[in-house]
Amino acid sequence: MKFPLMNDQLLEPVLSTNLDYAARVIPHMHHAILSEASLCIAGERVLVKLVQFDKQFGSKINLTVICNDGQPQLIWRVTCGDVITDSDVKDTHFSGHNCQDMVQSCYQQARALVSKGNMKMLHIICNSLSLTYSTGNHAKDGQIVVSQSPQTAQHSAIDSHILKTECRLKFLDFCNMERLLKLKCWIEQEKPQKRGLIACVDHLLKQFTELPKAPYSGCTFILQSDGEMVKLAKTSTQWSQDYYIFCGPNGASMFPAEWK
Repeated sequence: MKFPLMNDQLLEPVLSTNLDYAARVIPHMHHAILSEASLCIAGERVLVKLVQFDKQFGSKINLTVICNDGQPQLIWRVTCGDVITDSDVKDTHFSGHNCQDMVQSCYQQARALVSKGNMKMLHIICNSLSLTYSTGNHAKDGQIVVSQSPQTAQHSAIDSHILKTECRLKFLDFCNMERLLKLKCWIEQEKPQKRGLIACVDHLLKQFTELPKAPYSGCTFILQSDGEMVKLAKTSTQWSQDYYIFCGPNGASMFPAEWK
């Protein structure tokens, strides 16, 4: 596909990067998705659209690759019937996505919202995932409410919703250096632009090695930088000591400064 664009002098750098990203991601999608989808790849000034011949007058699933914060991102839009139902929210739409909420996944939260009924638009933002379910006429019928979890949503007269997940990572039994290193790897892979969060993990690793009596259980670590928070906690609901790690212009710091 690049060669015709190159010959027509339309292959700009952003478009080239997004085409490469689409070539890596799209072939791994489920056949059922691809059979219903159209694909757009956006550059700075050029938009390339690929549709199947029998879908040229409209596809149920629209996929668009854009550049977001310097990185390619795949935007999903799924068109539903009169209302969004459980059958519209398919697990295949989330395949390959590393959800940032390990306590309750974005897929589980989405199905919980839809099950309450009368949903006309649901926009899910989770890490790099941007997925919208829509009936196509939600803009004139309802209002949009932004919340951090379905528990805080008010559903009585609302037919549109933006679901933005929290970044909640968990360890099953205890925390140690290996688990913290896995946390760092996860952030490096999923949030490569968030250098401040990576610095927070580095500082936490340093505290574990330098301060005596490091807490291997009964603790929750809350990292904050780059406009985001990451919460690392044990799965149980028992009481725990909270430790806050911040990253600012002068580097990372922890509060309390010593282990309790």
